[in-house]
Amino acid sequence: MLNGKTPFEMLYKQKPNLKNLPEWGTHIFILCEGCSKLDEKAEEGHWVGYSADTQGHHIYWLGKHHISVERNVVFDTNVPVQQHSMAKG
Repeated sequence: MLNGKTPFEMLYKQKPNLKNLPEWGTHIFILCEGCSKLDEKAEEGHWVGYSADTQGHHIYWLGKHHISVERNVVFDTNVPVQQHSMAKG
């Protein structure tokens, strides 16, 4: 029915612009709210997608093997995404 096209392409007659879409597994930092002066200011994780229910991001925590939704996310574009970086941990 869609002839190999996405619903966006069928509706707008053009391919969606994915230029600003983060790469799956991108290294990110989540800013800690309410941290004391001696606590770390950010935690590290990996971006795995947008939340459909909120204006947040799905974040995979390597050490915890857990995914949560976070809002205060800073993308670290200086670290290249590696094929198996999330499998380690």
